Order: sequence, then structure tokens, then C-alpha cells
Amino acid sequence: MTHMRTVYLLLSQYVSNGIDELSSEEDDSEFEDEGILTLIGTYGIERHPRHVGYLHVISLYSDADFFRHFRVTRATFQYIFLYLQNNDFRSQYFGNQGSMRLLADKFCRTESTIFNVIGEFCQFIFNKQSDFIKFPTRQNMRSVSAKFLQKANFPGVLSALDGCHIPFQPKAPNQVPYRNYKKFHSFNLMAAALPDRSFSYVFCGFPGSVHDSTVSQNSSLFQRLEAQGNQIFNPQVYHIIADSAFPLKIWMMTPFKIINGHLQPVKKIFNKKLSSTRMVINLPLVI
Repeated sequence: MTHMRTVYLLLSQYVSNGIDELSSEEDDSEFEDEGILTLIGTYGIERHPRHVGYLHVISLYSDADFFRHFRVTRATFQYIFLYLQNNDFRSQYFGNQGSMRLLADKFCRTESTIFNVIGEFCQFIFNKQSDFIKFPTRQNMRSVSAKFLQKANFPGVLSALDGCHIPFQPKAPNQVPYRNYKKFHSFNLMAAALPDRSFSYVFCGFPGSVHDSTVSQNSSLFQRLEAQGNQIFNPQVYHIIADSAFPLKIWMMTPFKIINGHLQPVKKIFNKKLSSTRMVINLPLVI
């Protein structure tokens, strides 16, 4: 059956495009073959009414339904849409967990078009990442630190750092390195966030079994701050904050570790303020 369908798909390209009349007698005889004609008639391309006006239906969604379907708020979508238009990106793609077949049907597009648009969009955003992922500059470090200070009165913060695991299914020979401590396969994502929860740095790709501290030490941010920290910011005034999985550095503050179940009150206050300020990175990673 699979072989028969393959033959049909190859031949139907000529039939549907109106070029089934071939010049050679050999090809003419093939198209006159009763078995192939019967096959084409049996497995013809299905024609059915497509969804009409689905974009209008989307415009009627409540904000909650819009987010549930597309995983972004309506305001975020409008921002992205205008950004794409201003940068001459012509393709449009509404992302959800539906199959490409269903998306193609709803938006009156072919499945191959949907597939191509996903790749085009991801590559476009990757190329434009510097427009969205920006580490504080010397010109705006004071204002960034002031906004962080409003969170929990923790001074000098430029970014909050954390990591998470992105689930995926590696091929059989490579599964072991990607099996993390939570017993599922993933790769590591390390990111830093600003007070408004936008990303200031992103680093990913290490297998899920690799510890956060190892990931951070291999990141370009870590290596740059280790080698040229004073040129980026004054570590006596500013710093990045992270949880206890990351190493303590002159430019990175981490919580005091509890020893024998005890921690001095002043250190508890320090840990609480650091943790409350660091919450800005939790929500973006969860989403």
C-alpha cells in the first residue's frame, strides 16, 4: 500500500499540473495503463472546504483565550507583528500546539508552507536577537540597579541569573548525557533577566546532566566577566545575583549556605532579599 501511494504521489504531480501528455510513446503507454489510472482515481487528492475567516474568529477571542491558544498575550503578539512588518518579514505564523496539518487547514495554507515559515521565523528572530537580549550598558546601569532596588531593597543588581531544563528526545546513542537529575532528557538553558523580566543574556546547549555551575563557567558571559570584569562594570558597585547552584564571584552574589542547619539572622535577611530580587528570572523560564 505504501508503494502504491508513493507511485501515485509522483504521478499526480503531472496530472494535477496538466502536463500528463508526455512526448515519448513509452510514457504515453504508461499513462494509458489501466492499473495506474485506477490507482490515481482511488487515491485522488482530497478536496474539501477550508476554514474561512479564521483570522476574524481570532479577533473575537478574549485575552485569556488568545493566550491559551498562542502562548503569548495579545499585546506581545501585536508588538512582534509590528516588529516583523517594520523589518520586511512577510511570513506570518501563529504558534500553538496544534499539528501543522490543522494549522494549514485553518489558515488556508499548505503543510509545507507552515513548515517553512516556522524555520524562517526562528532564523529571523535568531538573527535579530540583539534587538531583544541586551545586557545593561554603562549608560543605563544606574537606572537598572534602581529598578532592582525597588523589588526587595537589594542594591547594585544588574541582572538575575538562573537555569532550567528544556525537554527533548535525543537519538538513542546520545540519550545518557542528556538525562538530568529529574530523570528526563533535556538540554540546559541559562538566562539572565532585567527588572521587567526581559532577558539580558541567554546561553544554551549543554546536555541536561551537566551541573548549572559548569554551564555558567563555559558561558561567554562568565568568561568575559572573569577576564574583563572591570571593563564591563565596577564589581564593587554592581553585580549579578544567582542561586546557590552558581559559584560565588566578586561580580556575582549568591546566597549564604546553611551549615549544620543554622544561619545567622543577618545572613537570613540577606538570603531573603536576594531571593526576592531574583524572582524576576523565574517567571520567564517557567513560561
